[in-house]
Amino acid sequence: MSEELKNQGSDLLAHPLSIELPRQIFERVKRYAKENGLDVDMVMLEAIDSFLSGQC
Repeated sequence: MSEELKNQGSDLLAHPLSIELPRQIFERVKRYAKENGLDVDMVMLEAIDSFLSGQC
């Protein structure tokens, strides 16, 4: 996880987002979160941020 996102923590202005993931992907996200002491929300936030960092 990027240090920038870790340091922002609850200072981020949150906007609700609901998505449906295939079960296999959700299980991978949960496993990654557990192995790294994170919650699923932070894993998803980091994944989106990482994906968009080269796009925008």
